[in-house]
Formats: sequence, structure tokens, C-alpha cells
Amino acid sequence: MRRLGTGRQSGIGCVGIEFETTRARMLQLREHRGELAVAGAARVELKEDAFVDDPRMRSAVSEQLRAAVVSGGFLGRQCVIALPRNEVHVHAVRLPVMPANELCEAAAWEAANRLDLTRESIECDVLCMGGQPDAKERQEVLVIAAARASLESRLDAVLQAGLRPMAVDTHFGGVARVLSRRHRRDSDTDVRAVVEVGDAGSTVLVLRGGKVAFCKLLPIGGQHLDAHIAERLDLDIEAVADLRLAMLDTAGPSVDGATVGAVCDAARVVLSELSRDVMLCLRHFAVGARGARPERLLLTGVHARESGLAECMEATCRLPVLLDDQSQCSEALEAGLPRLLHGAAGPASGWSIAAGLSLRGLERTARRRAA
Repeated sequence: MRRLGTGRQSGIGCVGIEFETTRARMLQLREHRGELAVAGAARVELKEDAFVDDPRMRSAVSEQLRAAVVSGGFLGRQCVIALPRNEVHVHAVRLPVMPANELCEAAAWEAANRLDLTRESIECDVLCMGGQPDAKERQEVLVIAAARASLESRLDAVLQAGLRPMAVDTHFGGVARVLSRRHRRDSDTDVRAVVEVGDAGSTVLVLRGGKVAFCKLLPIGGQHLDAHIAERLDLDIEAVADLRLAMLDTAGPSVDGATVGAVCDAARVVLSELSRDVMLCLRHFAVGARGARPERLLLTGVHARESGLAECMEATCRLPVLLDDQSQCSEALEAGLPRLLHGAAGPASGWSIAAGLSLRGLERTARRRAA
């Protein structure tokens, strides 16, 4: 018997959990008539050794996550997690065209050799980049691998907290999903470059429609800005981190103009280096790409609004730079996060990864309805 609709199109995403080395961001989105809103949010501060092989430490993390689930307003217990970027190995490689299961196994052995680990100790997946095979019948794929111990420690903590993991994703997978929400997956006409600037590093993506055509992880992020500025200005790194966040918070107290100028001057070297690396990535993509090239560059991530970054990217990469995505997701985050986190959320763009993880649940619901 067919169920009749009520005229209301709504859904609730799963809980997206983005793990960092010392933090976890938890976010849940809901959709009603095509508009997104934040249903639940929490930020959990973790010790750097929170996931060592110690039952007491694991138990403490589980209690923190359980408390966040209770206080964060989350609905349901399904979740999607992403490991810290420094625990995920990502590289592009050309492999012969072969069936999917054989391709994944070949990629796993490639990753094990690069990581100097045994095949049994890693989990691996591949992402086809969408290009045509070359003259030697090899296709370009993105190899994504992580140590099994790293994955299991997070899954154990999440399960003990009462959550039910439905998938493990990557941080750049979450970003791509957020920025492709209104693009058809088979579209090849809208090509965008994306730079996600996180704490421990940055990620350069090229998206064709809703598909990842290029991905490169760069070892420059907010922590490197903090360290460089602290050394130049002879300040503590923690003080610099707080100062930079205060400069980005337009609703908070204003920062002295001379201080802002000194911080911006000190940061310029790092921003120039990051912009140059992004330009080299885009040049590499342009050399090997077939089809359209990026029309614009989107900035996202915790440090996307760093003063002077957009201007430096635009001048170096010679592309229009936008600080907003094309899906209105950032508007939902800016409206909903302060209500749930009471000023402790930080920049809304810093939640783009967790938002993308939550959207995976909405996509699953949409597929079920379509079937």
C-alpha cells in the first residue's frame, strides 16, 4: 500500500562527529522544504592522549560524548564520524582499470607500503577522480587509508556513548557534500576550487558538480599561523590563538588597531606560502585536467576568514574568491550555532565538515524516499 504524502518535505540528518586531535565537533542538521536548520550541536574538548590504549581514558571520552548528546539537543542516535586529518593518509595514484574490489585491494597494498604498515593493520578505500583512463589503461584514483587502531578507538568511544555509527567519512568528504548540496551529481559544467583551512592543515579540492576531481592535503593551518605570529611578536601561542579568534568575532569586543596591524603583518608570510601552494595545486590540476577548469575559489574551514587570506588567494590564484558557499548552509549555521552553544561555537565556517557529515544522513533519507 502506497503511503500518501502530507505536502511537507522534511528530514533529519544524522549526528556528524568531526574528530580533531584535541576536540570533537558534533552537529545535526534538519531540512524542511529545502531549508536547513541546526537541530543539535556540541563541542567536546579532548585530551591529546584521549584515545591511547587505556580503558579509563576511553571511558572518560565516552562519558564526554554521552553528555554532549544529552545536552546538545540531538535527535536519534545514528552518526557519521570523521577521523583527525593527521591520522588519515590521502594520495592520488594511477592504477590499472580493474573491478572495484580488486582496485580497493591494490590501493590498500599501495597505502600499506607508503605507510610502512602491514596490510592487515590498515583500512583503505578509493575514490575515482572521474578522468578517462590514459594510454596504458590506468585511471587516477584517490587512496584513503587509516590505521585500524585509530578507527577502532573512535568507534568504540562512540558506541559506548550510545551512538550508532552508520559510516566513516573523511573531512574533505564532508566539505564536498556541503558545497555540492545544490549541484546535480552528474553535472560537469560547474567547476569550483575549494580551500578548507583547518587547525592542523588545509585541504585543496576541485569539485565538478558534486564530484571530487582533485584533492590535496597541505601541512599549513591555523596552528602554523599561531606559531609564526607568536615567534614574530614574542607572545605565547595560546594568547595568539585567542587574539586571532577575537579579531574574527565581529560581535565581540574590538581589538586595538595597532595590534590588528601587527598580527596581520606577521601572518602575511604564512598566508603567502599557503596561497602559493594552492596555486601550484590548481596548476597541477590544470595540466592533467580534461574539461572545464575552476571558475571560482571557495574558502571554508575554521580559519577561512583570516584577515588578508581571501585577498592573498585571489591575487595569487587569479580566481574570484568567495567566503560563502552556494547552499545557504552557512546561513543555517550562523543562525543556529549561537543559540545552542552560547557564543562558544567559533566561526560558523569551522563547522562545515561536521555539517557535511550530518548531510550524509539526509541524502540516505532522500534515496529511500525516491525508491
